Amino acid sequence: MLTTEDFTLMPEGLLVPLAGRVGRCPRCARTGVEARTESGMDYVHVQTSEVMCDGMLVEPQDCCVTLPNLPVSLSLVLFES
Repeated sequence: MLTTEDFTLMPEGLLVPLAGRVGRCPRCARTGVEARTESGMDYVHVQTSEVMCDGMLVEPQDCCVTLPNLPVSLSLVLFES
């Protein structure tokens, strides 16, 4: 079973089970859910989830990458090209 969650349609502050609290993305100002990664912090705007026989596979479909201690204006320049 494949499920798509679009966090941009959800109100800011809503707590989504297994995903987190919906907040405002510092890069694009759309709503999303924070996700910690090895490279820093991502804001996931749309994700798909698939229940498999050995667990659940969750893949972001639309997300913004934010780097720690990097101004938003500079991160926009780095990731736009």
